[in-house]
Amino acid sequence: MPSFDIPAEGYGTEYQKKFPLNLMSPNTKNRIHSQFGNLEVIKMINPEPFVEINKRDAEIRRIKDGDLVKVYNDRGEVKIKATITFALKRGCVVIHNGWWKAEGCALNMLSCGRETDMGHGTAFHDNMEEAKRTKKTATLKGSR
Repeated sequence: MPSFDIPAEGYGTEYQKKFPLNLMSPNTKNRIHSQFGNLEVIKMINPEPFVEINKRDAEIRRIKDGDLVKVYNDRGEVKIKATITFALKRGCVVIHNGWWKAEGCALNMLSCGRETDMGHGTAFHDNMEEAKRTKKTATLKGSR
């Protein structure tokens, strides 16, 4: 029979009270994980990392489109530009994987090395964060 296991950090846990945003880190269409980030053609299409955040979550945190924000938890932090979106459910943020630390986003600093319950892979999507505005910046470069 199917069952439900409460995520280690997710909704309904003590950790979620301190870090209320669920980080999702999907693959990008412009790279294969971190490969090809050094190519000029990729830099033209996808020049810098960004965090997508729901409009209401951003308003609560006084984050505006293009602001530099700190996305953090007990394991680490990344400072990254914000993109405000209506496409995300409240309580979720998205940072595409594959960015190098030298490019400004060592995303693995935010994730834990625990295994998933099924398949025993890395639990990329069971990581809770918080985000706060660090300073207002110019709008994002390039297009997505």
